[in-house]
Amino acid sequence: MYLHSLARDIRVEIIVAIIALVAARWNFWTRRFAWLEIHLSRFARRPRLCLAALFVAAIAIRLALLPLISVPRPLFHDEFSYLFAADTFSAGRLTNPDPPVPVAFETIHINTGPTWQSMYLPGTGLALAAGEKFGSPWIAVLLITAAFCAAIYWMTAGWLPRRYALAAATVAMLIVYNGNWWFDNYFCIGLPAIGGALVLGSLPRVARSRRAQPAALLGLGLVILMLTRPYEGVLFSLPLLAVLAWTLRRRSWRSVAPVAAIVLVLVGSGFTWLCYYNYRGTGHALLFPYMLNYREYHITGPFLFSRVRPLPHYDVEDLARFYTKWELGEHHQESSHPLWFLSVKARVYYQSFFYGFGGLLLFGVAALARRRRKGLLVAPLLAAAAFALEIFLMAWYPFPQYGAPAASLFFLLIAFGLFALRRVRLPFVNGVALSRGVAFAELAIAVSIFWRIWLYAPVPAIPLNTSVERVRVQNLLLHQPGRQLCLVRYAPDHVPREEWVFNHADLAHAPIVWARSLSPATDRELIEAFPNRHVWLLQPDRDDAEELTLYPRTTQEVAGLRQIP
Repeated sequence: MYLHSLARDIRVEIIVAIIALVAARWNFWTRRFAWLEIHLSRFARRPRLCLAALFVAAIAIRLALLPLISVPRPLFHDEFSYLFAADTFSAGRLTNPDPPVPVAFETIHINTGPTWQSMYLPGTGLALAAGEKFGSPWIAVLLITAAFCAAIYWMTAGWLPRRYALAAATVAMLIVYNGNWWFDNYFCIGLPAIGGALVLGSLPRVARSRRAQPAALLGLGLVILMLTRPYEGVLFSLPLLAVLAWTLRRRSWRSVAPVAAIVLVLVGSGFTWLCYYNYRGTGHALLFPYMLNYREYHITGPFLFSRVRPLPHYDVEDLARFYTKWELGEHHQESSHPLWFLSVKARVYYQSFFYGFGGLLLFGVAALARRRRKGLLVAPLLAAAAFALEIFLMAWYPFPQYGAPAASLFFLLIAFGLFALRRVRLPFVNGVALSRGVAFAELAIAVSIFWRIWLYAPVPAIPLNTSVERVRVQNLLLHQPGRQLCLVRYAPDHVPREEWVFNHADLAHAPIVWARSLSPATDRELIEAFPNRHVWLLQPDRDDAEELTLYPRTTQEVAGLRQIP
């Protein structure tokens, strides 16, 4: 299926090329677009206005689409974990004390010992917590994704004339609306993407200038990557920093030392805080919550060369089924069909970062390869090679967040491709006309994407991890008087990845507490730990009216509750 889908994506690139060639010969279009180019070039020379306009436009477009696609709800285990981290940070804590009866709160991607916290790096949770302070975590996703579009203009302007920077930012805006992965979830992949853009955009500025600002932005970008996607960030950043160091090797130490000091102070401060965060959560400064979770639960590793680990001890049978059946099954399928898995990776990253622009990207790679000996121009090529190595080595499903640190690199390569295309001379058409034809083709593709995705598919085609049903049950419970305790009891044949037990960090004041119903003894402990709550038994694998019922208790308590229809 994925090989067929990959072939379909290649057909998209062929269609773009054909439309571009035809539109390049259409005088009406090329003349009108030439007039538009003049005005856009003037606009691009006003950087502050461009940054503001791109930021506001990205926000305004998404807000205008709210009647079609409302504020998203979490669909994946990872999103619930990020939101749990946001809840923790917004309450002014780095982590949480263990909940009562910890085994009943064990769930996917959240640690329950030695403290109760998300397994993920804190960067995304901190950003979502800021949004939560303004009313909704999604506000952070909206603002950060819009800021990323503006950051692409700033990043590209360090490498190419500003009219190409505006073109790259426009491409970024088209891509972030291609599907629901940038704006419409809580992975907040715009945050590591901004980190990558700051690193990549600072490179030529640091090489040309001794000012503190580019160095500070370089250090800030590295800190963002360290707090969000450190592994991918290291592979992306190391080639760039190595080329920068090689470029600065002939400068005097006095001119280089202040720049290096600013970067080292920022990165060192960020790493020190991260070590303190680890210490508060896991008891050890160098033990990341992610690694603790991996050690306690996971069987398969994140890399192709990782060996299958011995089975850990699971206190919860449902989690054992998730890791031993679903995760291990995925690992066996991927290792048994390496070419299929490589095609999955290629398709996911293509559709997430440069759908319809693959031809221009390859053209940009070729253009840089021809000029690779000219100073910093080899840096994007090495970063692209490092990204290719990353996606090749990854053994887990290639979600777009794994490629987010390199997102700005794709748009820079597309901008270089456009720059090189305008200098092509063919017997029947010149490169300038071809670039205008490409603009027409991409506009046609963008309209078709909007029509297909935003008007006809407002919800992802396969809602994962019971999100739809969980919201329905949650709404039923919220309409009950008082606070609720919902004990979730799975059937032996429960689908492992369909998890319901996710909570707010502040259990004492949460309107609903979700916990596992493991035995009568643990149920009694939970009911005693959360007094003055109405207790429900949820059996999500049942299809009858007994799916959600009152937990067997006294008649007086039952009488005060509304019946679930």
